[in-house]
Amino acid sequence: MKTILLIAAVVVGFSLNAKDYTYMPPDSNANIIDKTAAGLAVSEGRAFLNEGNVRQALLKFREAIKKDKTNANAHYYLGECNYLLKRYESALNKAQDAYKIKNDVSDEVHYLMAQCHHVLGDFKKAKENYEKANAIIKSKERKRDLRIDDMIAQCEFAMAQKSNENPMEVKVLAGDINSIYPQYGFIWADSIAYFTSRRPDTKGGGINPSDNVYYEDIYGATWNESTKVYEKISNEISRLNTPSFESISFITADGSFAIMTVNNEMAEDKPKYKTGSSDIWYAKKTKRGTWNSPRPFGKNINTSFYEGTAVLTADGETMYFVSERKGGKGQSDIWMADKLGKDWGKPVNLGDSINTPYRETTPWITPDGKYLFFSSQGHADNMGGYDVFVSKKGRDGFEKAVNLGVNINSETDDFYFRMVPDSKKGHMSRVVVESGIGGHKILEIDLSKLDLEKMTKRK
Repeated sequence: MKTILLIAAVVVGFSLNAKDYTYMPPDSNANIIDKTAAGLAVSEGRAFLNEGNVRQALLKFREAIKKDKTNANAHYYLGECNYLLKRYESALNKAQDAYKIKNDVSDEVHYLMAQCHHVLGDFKKAKENYEKANAIIKSKERKRDLRIDDMIAQCEFAMAQKSNENPMEVKVLAGDINSIYPQYGFIWADSIAYFTSRRPDTKGGGINPSDNVYYEDIYGATWNESTKVYEKISNEISRLNTPSFESISFITADGSFAIMTVNNEMAEDKPKYKTGSSDIWYAKKTKRGTWNSPRPFGKNINTSFYEGTAVLTADGETMYFVSERKGGKGQSDIWMADKLGKDWGKPVNLGDSINTPYRETTPWITPDGKYLFFSSQGHADNMGGYDVFVSKKGRDGFEKAVNLGVNINSETDDFYFRMVPDSKKGHMSRVVVESGIGGHKILEIDLSKLDLEKMTKRK
């Protein structure tokens, strides 16, 4: 997937009570010329922000503060930029600075503070600020867009969940697979670990202009049983990576067939197969153990809308995938298609038990086809951002999805849940917050005490 995973979301708790946010008095040395220049810089920054160019906007807001440190708008929008860049403590600091300079700097200043507290794990302060935002913002439509009632409910659910015990241990995967760059979508197949990352050695060196982060590539690593670490980490995987975006979502247990998400819209050359947006592709291994060039699935699977993160059942006869096509329940939904000969039948939306008016993503199906895991922003029982849910397949389709609970889920984005075949171990991805800054990491999960039958039993 070549879109930014604002896996809306996500977190470990940090206490901010010890911070000293000193009021900054008006600076009499800022003359009218500097104040005018600051105002112009803020206007230019907002234009960049509206275009999605967050880093260029951030530079403009910093320029404005340098000219006039009492410009509340510059502090506020710098906070917005820092939040989008997952610099959560810095975002909170700037929002509070803006509020102290001018407490009506924005109707949404408390909402920004709430978001920061939420992702940093301070649910009480988050709820308080969401409630203040709810009282100040007058537009019902804007409140609905910001999902303020949902955010308050998430804080309440998270506080209740934190009081529960979850015996499943979750930890950041040891070794060098995790880096300072984003990585996600860990898959284990035929003694090789595959994952997706956005690192400087990406093929072609492309940088996404919307977030100034490198394009996605597929990486592989081998497990060293004697040292207990993954080694030989590389994106030098024959034919799978190109100067465009590639991410991996599924590999058969024998490692011979892979499914990818590809986006080559910004390719400078003329690729043989041009993607409409992000499309679902597949690749097969040759008898020599190298990968053939990937090819896209047909028109029933791929449309001009976003499609991605597809997985297959163990028999290869059913595909689950994400799409933004027409006919869905929300912004992105999970769909299912059955194989018809060498082709695929018309996809079916999985309905209200799985999909919501918001985003669902990263499905994974157990080998027996009985349990579907996925991540969602929209289900009621949510701790924040994307949470991982599971649904049991019944006679009439998939049943109401259940949140996997604390530890598996956090206040930030949790996604790409996968179980290792014939193992009591799993992996997932999360926006992990360290020193107030969030980054996409791959986690390892002890699933030895996971009782799916009990968890999904109808109440």
